[in-house]
Amino acid sequence: MLARRHFLMLSALLVNTMIATIESLLDALPDSTETIGEITALAERQMRLIILGVPLVSLRYEALLLALAGGVLVLRGLLGSVLLARAS
Repeated sequence: MLARRHFLMLSALLVNTMIATIESLLDALPDSTETIGEITALAERQMRLIILGVPLVSLRYEALLLALAGGVLVLRGLLGSVLLARAS
């Protein structure tokens, strides 16, 4: 069972990974589809590694897990918006 501080660290890792991915995508050249593909593939691998720790979180933190999932979906939407804006 993870303590609340461990859960918050897990949450911070997810959010920081998404923010770093968005920053990398914004810094990538607009016509560089290969670079964008590499950035998104790296982000996906990083997120999968972080998610491996989720089963260790006690169900006592169910509400926080749901909030975290919602936050990840919001960040995913922002990332999609950035990609669409760059494609335009």
